[in-house]
Amino acid sequence: MIALANWAKGAADVTLTIDWKALGLDPANVRITAPEIAGLQEGRTFRVADRIPLEPGKGGCSSCSRHVTRTPVWSVYPEWESHGHDK
Repeated sequence: MIALANWAKGAADVTLTIDWKALGLDPANVRITAPEIAGLQEGRTFRVADRIPLEPGKGGCSSCSRHVTRTPVWSVYPEWESHGHDK
């Protein structure tokens, strides 16, 4: 869990500096997720290098997770679809 806040008078964009290797994560596969919390923040997802906008006098919370990209079986085995399996 990551808590972020902005006490400045104006809006701010931040980037996180995290030792991903120490966490055992490849930054290319990490997503930062800010869940929707009514009255606090909209739900959004960021990549490691993205700038995270913070409104003045506000904050929010986020979490980091490993993002896994899956290859659809029919793109590797085209015959899968020809045997009546749906995409």
